[in-house]
Amino acid sequence: MYIQDPYLHFQLYDFVWDEAFRQDVLDSVNGNQHFDKWVKKYPQKTRILDQARILILSMQTEECLFGAEESQQLLSDTRRLIEGESEQKNNYYFWVGNLVSLRRLSAAAVVLFVFISSFYIVQYFSHQSGNVGSVSYNKLVSKSIVSLNEESNFTNFPRIVKLPDGSTVTLSKKSRISYPTDFQSSSARLVYLTGEAFFEVTRNPQHPFYVHTDGLAVRVLGTSFRVSSYDTDKEVIVEVQSGKVSVFSNLGLSVANPKKIDELSSIVLVPNQKVSYSKQDASFIKTLVNEPRLIHLEKEIANRFYFQDDAISKVFIVLQEAYGVEIVFDEELMSTCTLNANLDGFSLYEQLNFISKALNGTYEVLDGRIVFSARGCGSK
Repeated sequence: MYIQDPYLHFQLYDFVWDEAFRQDVLDSVNGNQHFDKWVKKYPQKTRILDQARILILSMQTEECLFGAEESQQLLSDTRRLIEGESEQKNNYYFWVGNLVSLRRLSAAAVVLFVFISSFYIVQYFSHQSGNVGSVSYNKLVSKSIVSLNEESNFTNFPRIVKLPDGSTVTLSKKSRISYPTDFQSSSARLVYLTGEAFFEVTRNPQHPFYVHTDGLAVRVLGTSFRVSSYDTDKEVIVEVQSGKVSVFSNLGLSVANPKKIDELSSIVLVPNQKVSYSKQDASFIKTLVNEPRLIHLEKEIANRFYFQDDAISKVFIVLQEAYGVEIVFDEELMSTCTLNANLDGFSLYEQLNFISKALNGTYEVLDGRIVFSARGCGSK
C-alpha cells in the first residue's frame, strides 16, 4: 500500500539535507535527474526545488574537509545562526576541538558565508516573486477597518466560544480568534485565527462564514471543520468533518473588502478530506484525514459492511456512502470480482487493506480520492 509521496511534505531545508536529492543535483551533469521527472508530476514544488538546488550548488568545495560529525555540527550551527539563535558556548568547543587546522577553519568560513548568502538570495527572490505564502494573524487583524472582539485560550484545556450568530468555536490551547463586533449585521461573517480551533458553523446562505489564518482562507455556509495554524508550524491544516468548505490563499486580502479574494483557485473539501497549505511556497496538498470517520450514525449503517459474494462495485459504493470518499477503480477490469467478508468494526484503511489482500490489489490516496488498482479476477 502506498498513501502519498513523502517528498510532497518536504520544505526547503528538507530537500537541502536529503541525501537522495543532493546526489541527484550533483549528478545532474551525468544525466541523472530523477527529481526533474518528479517535479513534472508535482509542479507546485518547482520553486522550492530550484531554491534547494541553488543552496546545494553554492555550498560545494573542491574537496571534502570535514568528517561526518564535523559536517553535522557545522550544518546545525549554520541553521542556528540563520534562525537567530545564540549557541556561543557549544560553537566555541566545536571550533576549538575540531577545526584546529587554519585551512579547515577558512574552508568552514567560506562554506558558512556562501550558505548564508545563498539563503538570503533565495529569500529575497522568493519575496520579490510574491510566492511566500504567509501572512501573520497580527497583520490580518491590523488590516481590519472595523472594531474586533478577541477571544483566547491560554489554558491546557479546550475552550468553547459562542459566536453572536450561534456558531461555536472550540479553541485549543495557545489559540486566539478575532471577529467584528457587528458580526451578525455584516454581509459576511469573518473570523481571524491563530492556533487551532474546531468550528461548528450555523448555516446562513445570505452571510457566508470565512476563517482567515496564516496565508489561508476557509469559506463555508454551514458545516463543521478543524483548522490548525500555529505560528511555528510550516503548514496550515484544514480538515472537514461535515458539510463542504472551500479553501484558498488570502495573500491578496483587501482591507476594504476582506471577503473579496481570488476564489477561482479554491480547493473544495468534503467530509474526511483535508488540505495542507505550505507557508513556504503557498502550495496545496489535498488528501484524506488520518482516520476517516463514518458520516452517518452507526445505526444507519449497521451490518452494511457484511458482504456475501457481493460484487466489488457494490462494496465500493457502500464504502463511498459510509465515508463520503470517492473510490476510483476500473469497473470493466474488475467486473467479475466479488468479496465475502465481514468488515464491521474496522477503520476505512483497515477495510481497504483487507480488500487489497483479497483481490491482490493496491490502493493510494490521490487528491482526496482513493484509487484502487488490481489485475482483475478472471472469468467465472
